[in-house]
Amino acid sequence: MLVVPISGIFLSNTGGHEIPFFFVTLPNWFEENRSVGAIREASSLRLIAHSLHFWLSYTLLALVILHIIEQRQFLRRTWKRTFKDNSTKQITKL
Repeated sequence: MLVVPISGIFLSNTGGHEIPFFFVTLPNWFEENRSVGAIREASSLRLIAHSLHFWLSYTLLALVILHIIEQRQFLRRTWKRTFKDNSTKQITKL
């Protein structure tokens, strides 16, 4: 969960953008190279940062969806078990 925001900071810094965080601007962790020879290196860093941020965010989204599905199944089993126990108790009381 921490890797996705850090990769977003990496993506923004390689693009030369500032990052506001609760009324404070975070410092640039990755300096922007403005020399002609470093343009290829900067564009490859930007491509790596974009790919990293893209795939990590969708991986996190998939994990959240799997967790929701599993939680739903757990709640369904608990619900059935609770009402099954209550119905048998009511029958035995009669």
